[in-house]
Amino acid sequence: DRQTESWWQQATGRGIVGSYTGTALEFLPSQLISWQQFRELHPDGVVLSRDTGHVRSYGSNPYAGYDKVDTNPFLLDDWTLIDGRLNPKVRIVGVVIDDESVAYPLPALDEVEVVNDTVGDEPIVVLWVPGTVSGLGAPTVAGGEEVGTAVVFSRRGPDEMPLEFEPDGNGGMRDTGTGSNWSLDGEATAGPMAGDRLEPIPNDQPFWFAWAIFRPDTTVWEP
Repeated sequence: DRQTESWWQQATGRGIVGSYTGTALEFLPSQLISWQQFRELHPDGVVLSRDTGHVRSYGSNPYAGYDKVDTNPFLLDDWTLIDGRLNPKVRIVGVVIDDESVAYPLPALDEVEVVNDTVGDEPIVVLWVPGTVSGLGAPTVAGGEEVGTAVVFSRRGPDEMPLEFEPDGNGGMRDTGTGSNWSLDGEATAGPMAGDRLEPIPNDQPFWFAWAIFRPDTTVWEP
């Protein structure tokens, strides 16, 4: 940070050198979705300007081919740090609640589409979302192969009771209790709960090796 020149580890949000050593930043929820999906959900949404005052070729990828699953991550000197439970470059959705961490491999999410789970004391739902391309495959982001993504929400309804979800067949999910349909934005779009919203859960989508190095005690979710 410019104010104290403390160094922060971006993978964990913790200060590691300087005045803020040991301090943890608040992890805010966000969604990693495609531009098309964002535009459909938020037609009046704004986009960050490319006019930043710096010369940068936005939309290009200087690490073409980096995301190939059968290649080793470069710049990692100590190979003993790699956790063999998954291929190092498998993409995962990582969730940490109450010091419990769980990794949801994207290939496994692709198989089941919807996962009802509990992390810490929080009931959550993880929804697989197709249509997002890799930003680390082709020389341009737009030319990347589809890898998909996922969104994570609390399963607590307005009455704080956990809901159970299943795929709705249209890229969203449906709660089995009321039959309401929910979008990838966490909003009920049809049914008795129409207009209600689920609380988004902070999550990360790194490669497995990066997640496991910083969270060696993480659980790997399996179907």
